[in-house]
Amino acid sequence: MKKYTSEFGEGFIYNIMLFSKHWWRHFESLKHNDEMAESNPDLWDKGNLDLWFNAAGDHFYDFKIPEQFKRTKIGKLAKELQEEAIERRFKNTTIKEFEAFFEKLEELCILIDKKLGLEDVKAEFN
Repeated sequence: MKKYTSEFGEGFIYNIMLFSKHWWRHFESLKHNDEMAESNPDLWDKGNLDLWFNAAGDHFYDFKIPEQFKRTKIGKLAKELQEEAIERRFKNTTIKEFEAFFEKLEELCILIDKKLGLEDVKAEFN
């Protein structure tokens, strides 16, 4: 029997992790975009993330919000992030918008930890 697979993963925490693995592309995309803006200022804006969400956002297609979270702050924030990530797939995202998305993602992870009975301690290096 062949094991079922998903092109972009299927899960809750697992898909958050898969999405986050694209972080390294943030710097690559930013560098590429700024180089294009230098040579083609009429076509490119400095500080945009050249469709970074296009690849990373795919991991939110089969993002599964657990039933116990659906009508909670965790579920609402997870659904908001899912919708935003998919919507941003074909839009340029500014650095400010990118950072705001990751701040919300961090908030989601902290809420999940609290629900699991863990009290997070903020990292000095963040």
